[in-house]
Amino acid sequence: MRGIVLQLWESAANATQFHQEILAALESAVLGVETLNKNQLSAVREAVMDLGNDVLSEAHLDVIRRKFIAEGFSPLALLSEVENDKDGE
Repeated sequence: MRGIVLQLWESAANATQFHQEILAALESAVLGVETLNKNQLSAVREAVMDLGNDVLSEAHLDVIRRKFIAEGFSPLALLSEVENDKDGE
């Protein structure tokens, strides 16, 4: 899974900010666990499906972050992405 996420960054160079932010959240989530349970895998799958959308919004990003936290991914890793987003505004 980690290798797949890292390969997605190669195609993210021309992606929108929201695509890149969802990918960053996905990367943080996947790198933060050794194995994925069924619910975590479902959250990862949802994030990957969102990456396939042509248009994403802040709402998509918020849903993915909340789902990752609800499924037990480290909220600190995901919140650090939120703080980075705020710093860049």
